[in-house]
Amino acid sequence: MPIQMTHYSAITGIGIYTPIGRNVNDFRSALLNGADGISLVKRFSTEEFTAKYAAMIEPEEWRELGEMYPDLDQRITMALLTAQEAIQTSSIHQLPPERVGLVLGICLGKLSKDDGFEKTDSNWQNASPLLVGKLQYQVNQLARHLKIKGPAIAISTACASSNHAIGYAQDLLRFGFLDAVVVGGTSEVTPHMFAGFYGLNNMSDSPCAPYSLPIGLNLGEGAGCLVIEKKSADTFSRGKYLGSISGFGAGSDAYHPTTPDPKGRGVSRAIRSAISDLGVDQEDVGYINTHGTGTHENDLSEWLGIKEVFGSAIQNIPISSNKSFIGHTGGAAGMIETIISIVAMNSSFVPTMPHFTRARRLVPSRLVSTPRPLPHKYNVSLNCNSGFGGSNAAVVLSKESNKGWKPSIIRGISILGVGSVSTYGLNNLSDVFSGKSPVLSKAPPNNDGFKVPDEAAFIQDLDLTDYTGKRDERFLDPLTNYMVSASVLALDDSKINEYDSLQNTVGIITGVSHIPSKSLLEFRNSITERGVTGISPHAFSKVVMNASMGAICETLEIEGPSNTIAAAEGAGLLSIIQACVTLNKDPDTNFMYATAGDELGDIPLAMHQLLDRAYFPTEGAGCILLGKNEQETEDVRITGAGIAGPDDLNIAIHQALGEKSPSDIPLVLLTDDGGVSENDPQYQILSDIWGSSYKELTQFNPANIMGYADASTSMFAVILAVEALREGYLRVGPGGKRIELSKILIIHSNPINASCALLLEK
Repeated sequence: MPIQMTHYSAITGIGIYTPIGRNVNDFRSALLNGADGISLVKRFSTEEFTAKYAAMIEPEEWRELGEMYPDLDQRITMALLTAQEAIQTSSIHQLPPERVGLVLGICLGKLSKDDGFEKTDSNWQNASPLLVGKLQYQVNQLARHLKIKGPAIAISTACASSNHAIGYAQDLLRFGFLDAVVVGGTSEVTPHMFAGFYGLNNMSDSPCAPYSLPIGLNLGEGAGCLVIEKKSADTFSRGKYLGSISGFGAGSDAYHPTTPDPKGRGVSRAIRSAISDLGVDQEDVGYINTHGTGTHENDLSEWLGIKEVFGSAIQNIPISSNKSFIGHTGGAAGMIETIISIVAMNSSFVPTMPHFTRARRLVPSRLVSTPRPLPHKYNVSLNCNSGFGGSNAAVVLSKESNKGWKPSIIRGISILGVGSVSTYGLNNLSDVFSGKSPVLSKAPPNNDGFKVPDEAAFIQDLDLTDYTGKRDERFLDPLTNYMVSASVLALDDSKINEYDSLQNTVGIITGVSHIPSKSLLEFRNSITERGVTGISPHAFSKVVMNASMGAICETLEIEGPSNTIAAAEGAGLLSIIQACVTLNKDPDTNFMYATAGDELGDIPLAMHQLLDRAYFPTEGAGCILLGKNEQETEDVRITGAGIAGPDDLNIAIHQALGEKSPSDIPLVLLTDDGGVSENDPQYQILSDIWGSSYKELTQFNPANIMGYADASTSMFAVILAVEALREGYLRVGPGGKRIELSKILIIHSNPINASCALLLEK
């Protein structure tokens, strides 16, 4: 076996756009001068609120951002400007375009008319209200402007989104899918985001002061971007870089949709994982950039989590929260604070916290609250973020060559259990192979007046109360009901006896497409009926894309690594691949759930009609429980995976096949949203790869029978493949020819995100 060379995730470029600095140089000067970006809100009225402060771009500049790129909204324009700045100092222009990808951490879609949900500027793409409601389409818009040809993926874990995006980007490098990733985070303060946080009673009536008084948060906005490139040890030692990503970790609270675990267990799990990821010496950490929102619950929980990891050594580590001068920037928080840490570490200082008066009880002992930043030399910093749904993520940054990684491949992963909730009922997908169609019904009118398909396959009269635990099913949106139930069914199918004692070693990756339809409608109706001060906080807590993941973690007590891939089409397949990546790289994780779900409602139905899809729309959820082979050796195994750009399905297939011959694969499951056609590029790709054996290859798309669901169709396809491999054979269609099976390839290709391939073997 050849010796594997050590590589580094070199940070070759950074870009930033915030109220205190529109580029890195200006931002650095602002930090050194102790700048404060928090002021009275000017872009919309706060007359009905007692809270009136935020860190926001001035109205005139905001208008100019809207005019700068007419096909983009302002937050994507900010992301574009930061990406352009970051790319300038990078070397990605020297790489093949298909080896460069994009990952964007983004929290919420547009929520209402006042938030720009109804924007219909003629320069926007068709039906822009739908595009801004679906996060992946905004990432696709950004990729087009940057001319990025590799995969472009949206990550959405509420306020931990862009830290999770950094971890996901590094995995794309470590597992050989890409050579460089442009990774960013962006967020804006909208009237109804402001009202939603206000309804949770956690906003400050004056400029916020984490760990001090007054208690409460201020919102903020802005964008940031890194370029991370894979560099060999030799190349890294000879180059001049801004630093490197020297560890990533994640953990789940499994506690409450909006309130953090009181003991900070998810935070401590994320920090431990980040430090141990590449073996950074804990005593080398010279600065901790905390999430530090300013609320009592968050500040205390996070501090307890940090203390649990560092013990008495924490007294020697400077700590501060950047939200004291840029506010809580939501999905951009992790990225902006990572860039602050990079700038501060390279300039030998620790950012200070304006507005700090006196410390509360039970807060960090070495808080930095001097009038100007604290001069301090250090080579390693830690950045922590947390979000709704109990998501926690931590990133370790190194100024100089610290700990690198060895390239990895996906291997040794068993599928231990599968579960599905669909129009066929519970765990009854085998009817798809026999050609049985679901019952279709008339789609309801769209609340915004958009055209919808004539018919759709809805899940009806399905009692899931046995699977949703202690929760009242009436208070869960359908998407969460489907995803929680599918996950419980997968656990039941696995027959894992020792699961109850292993929660900290169990993680989850979810794949989703849209904001949950019922929760979004409830949120918007509460505005219509009661005004902005009457917004439903219950609904607001569930319009984040990782809300269902948080509910699964609570139900199954999952405390390990988690992430939500909001990549829309094909998100199910992407979630499985990422779950495999996590199992392969994390020695402390023994099991991973990969779950994907869809709920039909206004946006999915209108988008289905807009895209003129060949298959009728459907809904549901699927889940696969994965384990390392030492846990179970006789089930179906995942032996290869590939991720490539939207136009490079052939690359993804070759990655998944490895050294295996295509002629050994008798069945390919397709998961696209179009009809079967010899003119479809993927059919030509398969023909080219299989060559003379192509005529022996059986191709089947489940959507042709059961309908199409953005995130779930690819997950359903994998579940069908598992069931077929367990049997060892398959008959496709009534009276179909029997196909003996030991290997199945599942593929997905979509122009808005990526091409994926997964190889399963018995």
